[in-house]
Amino acid sequence: MVCIVKLGSPEKIIGSVDNMIKQILERLALNFRQAILSCEKNKLPISLKSFPAGSCGDTSILLGKYLQVNGFNDVRYICGWNDTQSHAWLLVDRFIVDITADQFSKILNGVIVTDDHTWYRQFSIDSDHSADFEIYDKYASSYMQSAYNYITSKLKSN
Repeated sequence: MVCIVKLGSPEKIIGSVDNMIKQILERLALNFRQAILSCEKNKLPISLKSFPAGSCGDTSILLGKYLQVNGFNDVRYICGWNDTQSHAWLLVDRFIVDITADQFSKILNGVIVTDDHTWYRQFSIDSDHSADFEIYDKYASSYMQSAYNYITSKLKSN
């Protein structure tokens, strides 16, 4: 006996997969942001003490590690400059993942997962590499690992 199941058009299937990936990224990003917010500020690295302001670089690297641990293999750290400031975020497949964009006055969302790159085009890309602190030197890697361990200890079980 042969069973044939009609799944729909390839575009519809791809759209469903993209939507599922986006939802997973949103959940993981929100959980990680909430974990940072629940941390005692005096136990965080100096770069995260005013989170989200001025913390996009280290936050993106730490979130990148968390996404890798949760099954996303190709997580890119992107950092760029506009006329007055820098900003860093992650690129996972075609999705931008950003949990610090609300440091900018025009951004209200604390967690951004989008395939719309329009706002990010204002930044001239200065750095693009794997979002994994283990690529850094021993001191920096150890420093980030300590921060990562503390933040992930604050994650709530789902």
